[in-house]
Amino acid sequence: METEAEIVLLVNTDSETVILDKNADKRTAPASLTKIVTCMLVLENCPDLSTKITCKKETIAGLAERNAVTVGILAGETLTIKDLLYCMMLPSAADATNILADYVGGGIDNFVVMMNEFVSDLGCKSTNFVNPHGLDAPGHYSTAEDLAVLGAYAMENPIFAQTVSTKSVRIGNRSLTNHNRAGADNQNLLNIRTLCHFTNPPVSLFVNNIAVTNRKHTFTLQFPAFKGCCFALREEIFRI
Repeated sequence: METEAEIVLLVNTDSETVILDKNADKRTAPASLTKIVTCMLVLENCPDLSTKITCKKETIAGLAERNAVTVGILAGETLTIKDLLYCMMLPSAADATNILADYVGGGIDNFVVMMNEFVSDLGCKSTNFVNPHGLDAPGHYSTAEDLAVLGAYAMENPIFAQTVSTKSVRIGNRSLTNHNRAGADNQNLLNIRTLCHFTNPPVSLFVNNIAVTNRKHTFTLQFPAFKGCCFALREEIFRI
């Protein structure tokens, strides 16, 4: 099986069999796959998703200058935690991500400490985060192996699974769309959508129980039968 991707991991967790491993232990920038951990920390620390959070100006400062994907949340605007989760996980919005991280951690720096404690507790030894959204930064890295662990853990949470498999949702005057193009209409499948690097348009890939794709940094993961999950970054070029 040949691939053009630099990093690939394909796992059948029903049999705990690694089907394809190509540099799965290599450290690389996880980009917005970082948001898997951010989302799980929010869910595990916020029992009431109807709680409202007001955006602080300093929380979203600098994101536009870095060309981060946002949904245009304004300072002083108030949204529920549930709404912010949809903003973070469907279009991969960095403004929503920062707002949630600041709220849960009592500051973004404190939240990043929580993130690294979380992945360490799950046994991820080759992952380190310096921000909650995944914009490239020195010292911000993970591996396909660690992301497989994090993804499998996250999909066991029913709210996480429901959020990432949502096709579209309207929040106020914002229409949010999950950019999974393959398999989006298959109700038997739960999908962790592609959370793309901020300089590229979202490209989500997943094909039933065999998976899929991407340029430069690709994490292709297969979870239990009829719960096909694929992580991919950058532009599509690899298909099994």
